[in-house]
Amino acid sequence: MLDTKKEMLWADVKRHFGVPEEHEQLFKDWVIKKMAIAFQTFKKNLNKDYVKKGLAPDFEKDFKNQRPYWDAFVQYKSSEDSEQRTVQAKENASKKKHFHHLGQGGYKAAIPK
Repeated sequence: MLDTKKEMLWADVKRHFGVPEEHEQLFKDWVIKKMAIAFQTFKKNLNKDYVKKGLAPDFEKDFKNQRPYWDAFVQYKSSEDSEQRTVQAKENASKKKHFHHLGQGGYKAAIPK
C-alpha cells in the first residue's frame, strides 16, 4: 500500500482516538498492521463466500464501496497466477511440522509459565 494512503488512514484513526505523542509511532505501526490483517481477512472471506461459489454480493445492500473493484478482484482470483499461489501455499502448509501452541503472547508470555 502506498505510504500516502497509510498516512490518510492513520490521520483518520487519530481524529477518532487520542494517542500519546511519545508512543505515536508504536501505535501507528500496530494500527496499520491490524488494518492489513483485517483487509486480508475481508478479501479471503469474499473469495470463499462469493468468487469460489460463482456468486456476486449484493452491492446495493452490503458492499456499496466494492462495486468498482469487484470485476478486477474476480479476474485476479480466477487467474493462473492466483491459482499457482494457492497451490504453493497449500504445499507449504502441508510441510509444516511444528505448530505454534504458545498462545497470543508467544515466547515472552509462555517462558514465565
